Amino acid sequence: MENEENLELEPELRVYEVGYLLLPFVQEADLATQVGLIKEQIAKAGGTVFSDEDPRLITLAYPMFKVFSNKKTKFENAYFGWVKFDGDPKTVATIKKSIEALENVLRFTIIKTIRENTLIKRPSFNSKPIAKVAVKDETKEEAPKEIVNEVELDKELEGLVIE
Repeated sequence: MENEENLELEPELRVYEVGYLLLPFVQEADLATQVGLIKEQIAKAGGTVFSDEDPRLITLAYPMFKVFSNKKTKFENAYFGWVKFDGDPKTVATIKKSIEALENVLRFTIIKTIRENTLIKRPSFNSKPIAKVAVKDETKEEAPKEIVNEVELDKELEGLVIE
């Protein structure tokens, strides 16, 4: 009987990431609260947050719309951030529904990912560009340059012209 109780398997946890866009009129002081609401929805469904990035204001690649009080509102900027968590695949749908209900979330996606950080270091646009340096190939010998006599060149050209 004890062996049967031990046979109950723990749910298979997977690593997920929620990438989200928060509405641009959220005050910067309230961003942490909004991110906390997303993390709270994950925790309620049994997920464990282990990594996140604070949201930052970005310009969207294309305008997005959200309906408020029966009025369609256009957004060209939003706060982008992400949260990584361990969770049971069975609870992802629950997390999705609860994040959809948050009024300050413009759009979000939940993807299956890996635990390791997959970010590539972004180039710094404040640094000076690297100057291109011409490298001379020492293995090639250059032919000596001939000095062109313009008078002789004109005579040769006249000889080539057929009238």
